[in-house]
Amino acid sequence: MRGTGLDVDLHADLAYEHERAPTRLTAELEAAVYRIVQEALTNATKHGGATRASVEILEDDRCVRIVVRDDGAGFEPGARTDGFGLLGMRERVELLDGTLDVESAPGEGTTVAAVLPVHRRGESDATVREIRSA
Repeated sequence: MRGTGLDVDLHADLAYEHERAPTRLTAELEAAVYRIVQEALTNATKHGGATRASVEILEDDRCVRIVVRDDGAGFEPGARTDGFGLLGMRERVELLDGTLDVESAPGEGTTVAAVLPVHRRGESDATVREIRSA
């Protein structure tokens, strides 16, 4: 990331971009992916002092998986914080019926992993309900 001293390795495999799907993800889902990655990288530099991070965004037929790993100072995940970064990520993921897992320990870096169900532009509500119930 420019100006942060953070080297980022990115691997993104999204179905529409590789012509495996006829339409893009919904705007809400695309925004969530972007914001989760953004917040995880911001936390890595601002709070963890990370110098290196890897970002994986992988889409299959049912979900988008996001994994952000950093080499920062880590933290105790159960500790109380005044920040809204992790809370905001959790709320964003929950609104999309996804899951968020944060693994960290002092001195060990941090891994943020989110799984979000795929929703495409132009899907009907019936299609979304069918995917969720499967």
